[in-house]
Amino acid sequence: MKPVFLEGFGLPLLVVHTLFSSALLFASARQAVLGVRWWRGAEVDAAAIRTWGRVTAFSYGLAFALGLLLYPHFRVHVRGLVLDREAPWASNLFDMKEGLAALAMPLVAGLFLASRENGAAARGAFAAQAVALAALIVFAFALGMIVTATKGV
Repeated sequence: MKPVFLEGFGLPLLVVHTLFSSALLFASARQAVLGVRWWRGAEVDAAAIRTWGRVTAFSYGLAFALGLLLYPHFRVHVRGLVLDREAPWASNLFDMKEGLAALAMPLVAGLFLASRENGAAARGAFAAQAVALAALIVFAFALGMIVTATKGV
Protein backbone atom coordinates (compact mmCIF):
# COMPACT_ATOMS: atom_id res chain seq x y z
CA MET A 1 0.00 0.00 0.00
CA LYS A 2 1.23 3.50 -0.85
CA PRO A 3 2.02 5.81 2.06
CA VAL A 4 -0.72 8.19 3.12
CA PHE A 5 -0.12 11.92 3.61
CA LEU A 6 0.82 12.61 7.26
CA GLU A 7 0.27 8.94 8.05
CA GLY A 8 2.09 8.90 11.37
CA PHE A 9 0.27 12.00 12.65
CA GLY A 10 -3.32 10.73 12.77
CA LEU A 11 -3.78 10.81 16.53
CA PRO A 12 -2.03 14.16 17.21
CA LEU A 13 -3.96 15.79 14.36
CA LEU A 14 -7.22 14.36 15.68
CA VAL A 15 -6.52 15.69 19.19
CA VAL A 16 -5.68 19.20 17.93
CA HIS A 17 -8.67 19.13 15.53
CA THR A 18 -10.90 18.22 18.49
CA LEU A 19 -9.42 21.02 20.62
CA PHE A 20 -10.11 23.67 17.99
CA SER A 21 -13.55 22.18 17.32
CA SER A 22 -14.26 22.49 21.06
CA ALA A 23 -13.10 26.11 21.00
CA LEU A 24 -15.40 26.70 18.04
CA LEU A 25 -18.28 25.08 19.90
CA PHE A 26 -17.87 27.34 22.92
CA ALA A 27 -17.16 30.49 20.88
CA SER A 28 -20.22 30.00 18.67
CA ALA A 29 -22.40 29.32 21.72
CA ARG A 30 -21.11 32.51 23.35
CA GLN A 31 -21.83 34.46 20.19
CA ALA A 32 -25.36 33.08 20.09
CA VAL A 33 -25.98 34.17 23.70
CA LEU A 34 -24.60 37.64 22.98
CA GLY A 35 -26.61 37.88 19.76
CA VAL A 36 -29.90 36.97 21.43
CA ARG A 37 -29.24 39.38 24.29
CA TRP A 38 -28.34 42.15 21.80
CA TRP A 39 -31.47 41.44 19.71
CA ARG A 40 -33.67 41.60 22.82
CA GLY A 41 -32.32 45.09 23.57
CA ALA A 42 -29.90 44.35 26.39
CA GLU A 43 -26.67 46.27 26.65
CA VAL A 44 -23.99 44.18 24.96
CA ASP A 45 -20.39 45.26 24.63
CA ALA A 46 -19.64 45.70 20.92
CA ALA A 47 -16.00 44.80 21.57
CA ALA A 48 -17.13 41.45 23.02
CA ILE A 49 -19.17 40.72 19.91
CA ARG A 50 -16.21 41.52 17.67
CA THR A 51 -13.80 39.53 19.85
CA TRP A 52 -15.99 36.43 19.91
CA GLY A 53 -16.48 36.83 16.16
CA ARG A 54 -12.72 36.69 15.68
CA VAL A 55 -12.39 33.69 18.01
CA THR A 56 -15.17 31.90 16.13
CA ALA A 57 -13.63 32.63 12.74
CA PHE A 58 -10.13 31.67 13.88
CA SER A 59 -11.18 28.41 15.53
CA TYR A 60 -13.43 27.54 12.57
CA GLY A 61 -10.59 28.13 10.12
CA LEU A 62 -8.11 26.05 12.10
CA ALA A 63 -10.56 23.22 12.79
CA PHE A 64 -11.46 23.14 9.09
CA ALA A 65 -7.80 23.20 7.98
CA LEU A 66 -6.83 20.48 10.46
CA GLY A 67 -9.76 18.39 9.26
CA LEU A 68 -8.45 18.71 5.72
CA LEU A 69 -4.98 17.58 6.83
CA LEU A 70 -6.47 14.68 8.77
CA TYR A 71 -8.77 13.53 5.99
CA PRO A 72 -6.31 11.40 3.93
CA HIS A 73 -5.40 9.34 7.01
CA PHE A 74 -9.06 9.06 7.99
CA ARG A 75 -10.15 8.10 4.47
CA VAL A 76 -7.70 5.20 4.19
CA HIS A 77 -7.18 3.89 7.73
CA VAL A 78 -10.51 4.61 9.39
CA ARG A 79 -13.23 4.95 6.82
CA GLY A 80 -11.81 2.63 4.16
CA LEU A 81 -10.65 -0.18 6.43
CA VAL A 82 -13.22 -0.04 9.23
CA LEU A 83 -16.26 2.23 8.93
CA ASP A 84 -17.36 1.40 5.38
CA ARG A 85 -17.20 -2.32 6.21
CA GLU A 86 -18.30 -2.54 9.85
CA ALA A 87 -20.28 0.64 10.51
CA PRO A 88 -21.59 2.21 7.30
CA TRP A 89 -23.99 4.31 9.40
CA ALA A 90 -20.93 6.04 10.92
CA SER A 91 -19.61 6.82 7.42
CA ASN A 92 -22.95 8.42 6.64
CA LEU A 93 -22.80 10.45 9.87
CA PHE A 94 -19.33 11.65 8.89
CA ASP A 95 -20.65 12.82 5.51
CA MET A 96 -23.46 14.66 7.30
CA LYS A 97 -20.97 16.29 9.67
CA GLU A 98 -18.85 17.48 6.76
CA GLY A 99 -21.90 18.97 5.07
CA LEU A 100 -22.82 20.84 8.23
CA ALA A 101 -19.27 22.15 8.58
CA ALA A 102 -19.40 23.45 5.00
CA LEU A 103 -22.78 25.11 5.64
CA ALA A 104 -21.27 26.91 8.62
CA MET A 105 -18.70 28.73 6.46
CA PRO A 106 -21.02 31.46 5.10
CA LEU A 107 -22.54 31.91 8.56
CA VAL A 108 -19.09 32.57 10.04
CA ALA A 109 -18.45 35.18 7.34
CA GLY A 110 -21.91 36.68 7.78
CA LEU A 111 -21.45 36.99 11.54
CA PHE A 112 -18.16 38.75 11.03
CA LEU A 113 -19.86 41.31 8.77
CA ALA A 114 -23.04 41.64 10.87
CA SER A 115 -21.04 42.30 14.05
CA ARG A 116 -19.84 45.58 12.55
CA GLU A 117 -23.35 47.02 12.06
CA ASN A 118 -25.41 48.59 14.81
CA GLY A 119 -29.02 48.99 13.62
CA ALA A 120 -32.06 46.99 14.70
CA ALA A 121 -32.03 44.99 11.44
CA ALA A 122 -28.37 44.13 12.04
CA ARG A 123 -29.23 42.91 15.53
CA GLY A 124 -31.85 40.53 14.18
CA ALA A 125 -29.57 39.27 11.41
CA PHE A 126 -26.71 38.79 13.83
CA ALA A 127 -28.86 36.92 16.36
CA ALA A 128 -30.39 34.64 13.72
CA GLN A 129 -27.01 33.82 12.19
CA ALA A 130 -25.38 33.28 15.57
CA VAL A 131 -28.10 30.87 16.73
CA ALA A 132 -28.04 29.02 13.39
CA LEU A 133 -24.25 28.72 13.52
CA ALA A 134 -24.27 27.49 17.11
CA ALA A 135 -26.90 24.87 16.24
CA LEU A 136 -24.88 23.67 13.23
CA ILE A 137 -21.68 23.49 15.25
CA VAL A 138 -23.29 21.64 18.16
CA PHE A 139 -24.79 19.07 15.82
CA ALA A 140 -21.57 18.68 13.77
CA PHE A 141 -19.50 18.36 16.94
CA ALA A 142 -21.82 15.67 18.31
CA LEU A 143 -21.69 13.72 15.05
CA GLY A 144 -17.90 13.99 15.01
CA MET A 145 -17.69 12.63 18.53
CA ILE A 146 -19.96 9.70 17.63
CA VAL A 147 -17.84 8.82 14.59
CA THR A 148 -14.63 9.17 16.61
CA ALA A 149 -16.04 6.97 19.38
CA THR A 150 -16.91 4.34 16.77
CA LYS A 151 -13.35 4.20 15.37
CA GLY A 152 -11.16 7.18 16.03
CA VAL A 153 -7.74 6.79 14.44
